[in-house]
Amino acid sequence: MLKVIVSFIFLLATFYASSQRVTSLYSDREQAQHIKSIKKIYHLKKIGELSLPKLNSVLSELVYNGDAIHDSIAKLRIYRSYYWSNSDLINGLKSRIKLLSYYSDNLTKEEIGSAQMKVGQTYYKLKDYQLSLSFYEKAETNIALDEKRLLFRYYGLVYLKLKKNTLALASFESSKKLSNKAIDLLNATNSLGFVKFLNNDFKGAEESYYEALKIFSANNSKIDSLHFAVIQGNIASLEIKTGNLEAGTERLLNIVNADFFKSIGNFQRQETFMKCIRAFLIRNDCLNAKKYLALYGKTLNLKKKKPSSVRLIYFELKTGCHNLCGESILSKLAFKDYLNESNKLIELELKLSNSAGTITSTLYEDQISLVDSNLKLEKKSRKDLKVSNARLTMLFTVSSILFLVFSGLLFLWFIQKRKGQKKNDALLKLKADLLVEKKMSHDLEKQMVQKEQENRKLEMTQILNEIRDNSSLSEEVTNRLQQMKKKGGDVQSDISQLLEFIKTINRNEEFNKLIEEKSDILRSGFREKIDAEFSQLSKSETQLLILIRLGLSTKEIAQFKNAEATSIRTLKYRLKVKMNIPRELELFDFIKNL
Repeated sequence: MLKVIVSFIFLLATFYASSQRVTSLYSDREQAQHIKSIKKIYHLKKIGELSLPKLNSVLSELVYNGDAIHDSIAKLRIYRSYYWSNSDLINGLKSRIKLLSYYSDNLTKEEIGSAQMKVGQTYYKLKDYQLSLSFYEKAETNIALDEKRLLFRYYGLVYLKLKKNTLALASFESSKKLSNKAIDLLNATNSLGFVKFLNNDFKGAEESYYEALKIFSANNSKIDSLHFAVIQGNIASLEIKTGNLEAGTERLLNIVNADFFKSIGNFQRQETFMKCIRAFLIRNDCLNAKKYLALYGKTLNLKKKKPSSVRLIYFELKTGCHNLCGESILSKLAFKDYLNESNKLIELELKLSNSAGTITSTLYEDQISLVDSNLKLEKKSRKDLKVSNARLTMLFTVSSILFLVFSGLLFLWFIQKRKGQKKNDALLKLKADLLVEKKMSHDLEKQMVQKEQENRKLEMTQILNEIRDNSSLSEEVTNRLQQMKKKGGDVQSDISQLLEFIKTINRNEEFNKLIEEKSDILRSGFREKIDAEFSQLSKSETQLLILIRLGLSTKEIAQFKNAEATSIRTLKYRLKVKMNIPRELELFDFIKNL
């Protein structure tokens, strides 16, 4: 809807400015003075003395020729430069749209295209990417060929924000083809690498980054070191992403320690510090993470309360550093700052978005004032058309107001409908998620009941087995005691045999219990494999192999089997001979690999 209103204003401007067209707006002298004034504005901005009174002083030095349109365009361009240098996006956007709306017939085709491209850039900064794309498309038919290289780069940036990476890739390819300067070719190539990186085409990204690095190496006397830092930072991110954390971290530290680093500009230094901190967080390096967090903080004016994305990232990284270092209280405070900064940033973006949305309606009111002024002039010069012009003016005014009201109502209806649809979609999704969660909960409960039943069955089976084993043992002991009773006489030998029998039973139970406790060490089928490959071994020898595989020492095995350690060593030696194991190979290593 905003696009429709802007287009309507352009039509109004064309209609009322058609009689004011001039052939040439600036002489060479005026053009030179205009450039001088722009430079003066940026100088005042640099030394911190730029203000509206100073700006009016600059305006007073301009040469005016008495032509209202000529003088208005000159003033608009100066104000536009002031707003741009002062980062006043809203007023800068307003001045550019005024230039296009009121004076498009007094500009060349290339000037219109350049202004449209600047409007697109402003909407991009205001995060209205669809409107930004719309103005770029308008500019494409008007700008000169040498500016299309830059336009395609802007296309690529917008498509990246809109998550249309394929279109972004094509746009940067077009920008690269049109680049005839080393710096432009480097930027386009580096951007191509970044899009490939986002598409997980890491090999393609690496090729593009090193191609950009090669361009820089061949033209390093003509290209600022900032671009070298950007490319190296991108390569470091690629290395970290592909698992080469050590190389990526080292590359980032080389950038920080380079001689040119202090002079490359605040934004790129912040980017480099941010990547360093993230790398050290991944490596769990608390000290270095906090060190570079402090360096990152020095690049920010933390006392200044104006929210920004770099401040938001700072509080996010600060939370991560304190969390890594185990400083829970500081981590909570940093996270609180992060949430506050996030809310402030959202409020600022909404405010800017709302301001941009009201620009066209404000311009429309200005346009009405211009129409009224033109009608008054028309009455003075053409009295015979007084009645006709009055009716046309009234009709035009009413129609315009009705159109604006209708457009506003339609826009509000569309917004409300869209919000309602989003709420309905969110509610349906929430209901669907609840149903899925209920089903998962029911399935989980069912599995737990089944598992509990299985565990109870196993417990009952184990109890029954123990009862059966104990019953068998008791029955055997009872039988032997009865035999000794019947035998009479000296039963000392029989008692010794009975005790040895009970000890053997206990050792077997301990052996089975040990196997059960360390069942994860014995692979499935280990005992069966021994029986299959070494069938000549006795049950006692097989038991000895299992105890060795479980990691028991010679002393522990001797205690377990109620024997001397020397006897166990002798048994081990005999086993090696019996199993044809080479002398230099340990018995444990051999059975471990079975």
